[in-house]
Amino acid sequence: MPRYVAFLRAVNVGGRFVKMADLRDLLTDAGLIEVSTYIQSGNVLFSSPMRSAPKVEALIEQALLQQLGFAVDTMVRGKAELAAAVSEGNALQDPFGGDGRHMVSMLKASPAPGAQQRLDEWHEPGVRGYFLDRQLHLYYGMPMTESKLTGPKLAKISGCPGTVREWRVLEAVHKLL
Repeated sequence: MPRYVAFLRAVNVGGRFVKMADLRDLLTDAGLIEVSTYIQSGNVLFSSPMRSAPKVEALIEQALLQQLGFAVDTMVRGKAELAAAVSEGNALQDPFGGDGRHMVSMLKASPAPGAQQRLDEWHEPGVRGYFLDRQLHLYYGMPMTESKLTGPKLAKISGCPGTVREWRVLEAVHKLL
């Protein structure tokens, strides 16, 4: 049976709060198997007899909307796709010589045409990014709170929604999967 991880966008921010135990129960009731979570930021590991990540995404989004009353963008990765993303990310060079903070935006879809060019044209010292498949690897050589490269700006550049995680979180989820 395929193993997956779902990265939920903004599930515990902006006045919305979902206990991870409740989230696990909700997704188990929706038909997912061996549901577990990693930290409080909406990283859900599970098995499903469904073999299509987009169908699993749709199932999760519908269940969350019905039970929570608000939409939650969900980005699902299978075991092989997450392993490839981690391998590709490990091969990247930190443009700040090891002093940068590595973040990854898990994208809902492949970036729109011209996304890398739009990102390269983003002129902010201390921020660099690279699209690899459905991931946007971001390096911050400055405090992220000082950057103007916000979630809505990233969605505009990439042409699709995504959710940002620290690199160490992605590596931890990969090991758990």
